Order: sequence, then C-alpha cells, then structure tokens
Amino acid sequence: MVLCCLKDGAVRMAGALSEFLGLSKPRVSKVLNTMETNGLVLRLLNPADRRQMLFSLTGQGRRRADELHGCQSDLEALFAALRGLLG
Repeated sequence: MVLCCLKDGAVRMAGALSEFLGLSKPRVSKVLNTMETNGLVLRLLNPADRRQMLFSLTGQGRRRADELHGCQSDLEALFAALRGLLG
C-alpha cells in the first residue's frame, strides 16, 4: 500500500502516509523501515523542518510499484472475464 501512495513520485511524511492509509504511525514506521532496508524507499530530512523525515521511492521501489500495478491490471481482466462467463 505504501508503494502505491508514493508511486506518483511525490515525497511524503510518515504521518501523511499513516493518515491516508488508516494505519497507526508505529505500524507505518515499521513498514517504512523494512522498505528502506530492502532498498525500496529513500529517507530524507525535510529541509523546511529538520525534525521531520520525508520518504520517496527509489528506482527499485518504482519498478516494484509498476510490477504490482501490472498484476492488478491482470486481475481486473481476469475478474471481468469471469463476470462475463457467469453472466
């Protein structure tokens, strides 16, 4: 879910991600830490407020988000075909 929130290239704070996703801040923090360890997310200091961290996708993270989007399109096509068969 975090990949999808960042795939537009925007840089976002963890609090904004938490609020948008409806997840607790500690949970989003753990997810972001794991994603950073796996090379999917880049952590930056907010130049306007150095107490805050900003997050964006790395190249690898963007590729993963694109892969997931492709899988979603495949699933949507499959469900449409099934709906057509079941009528």
